[in-house]
Amino acid sequence: MYIYDKWDWSQKYPVIRISFGRKEYANENDLEEDIFAFLDTLENKYSIPASDELKPSASSRLQKILKHIYTINSKTKVVILIDEYDKPLLDALANKELSEKNESTLRGLAFLNRLMIIYTLSLLLASL
Repeated sequence: MYIYDKWDWSQKYPVIRISFGRKEYANENDLEEDIFAFLDTLENKYSIPASDELKPSASSRLQKILKHIYTINSKTKVVILIDEYDKPLLDALANKELSEKNESTLRGLAFLNRLMIIYTLSLLLASL
C-alpha cells in the first residue's frame, strides 16, 4: 500500500463516531432528537458543562465538544467518523417537506457539509 511508509501509524487520535444508521428518520423531529441525544452523551462522557445559552444549536454544542476533546488530548486532531450520513435523507424521500427539514438539520451541523465533500472526493479518488 502506497501510504504505509508515509504515515506515522503510532500516532493515536481521539475518535468520535456518529451513526445515522441506528433508527428511522421518518417523523418530523427524529433526526434533531437523535443528534441532540448524541451530543448529550458526548457532553456527559467528557464532563462538559451545559451551555449558558437558552437552547444552544447542535453545531455550537458540537464545536464546544470538539474543542474540549482537542484540548484534553494535548491538541491532537479529533477524527470524526460518520456512518450512513445520507440515511435521514433517504428515509424521508417520500415526504418532500420532511426531506428538506432533514437536509436543513444536517446543514445546520456545518462540519457535516465539509466532511461530506471530503468523503465524496475520497470516494472519487479511490475509484480512479
